[in-house]
Amino acid sequence: MAAKLVLNGLGAHMMTGFAAMMVLAARLGLDLGAMLEVIGSGAFSSPLYAAKGPRMRARDFDADFTLALMHKDQELVLATAAEHGYAIPTLAAIRDVLAEAIAAGYGDGDLSGVVRLFEDWAKVKIG
Repeated sequence: MAAKLVLNGLGAHMMTGFAAMMVLAARLGLDLGAMLEVIGSGAFSSPLYAAKGPRMRARDFDADFTLALMHKDQELVLATAAEHGYAIPTLAAIRDVLAEAIAAGYGDGDLSGVVRLFEDWAKVKIG
């Protein structure tokens, strides 16, 4: 169970960071196809990014794992960490972003749908 919590926390950091930076790339006018290639060929490449990037651009938010469930998992990670005296402020911020995405109506879609909240904030779409 402990390893699963660690992986869930890491995944939340990865997904929200990826979504936020893809929106920044769009806001900066970068070619998002090229950006995905750069990410995929560099030190920060990840199977998560390779799978979710094209789906996000295609607006395919059919859930493999819902954003609401990712939020629930982060609550568990934070509670367990707190029991061990570790606050994890970055994950608390991510939890709050996920809660805002759920409040915006994105909770039943795929976890990659957090990108829609960042798009709302930046007033730009990545796909």
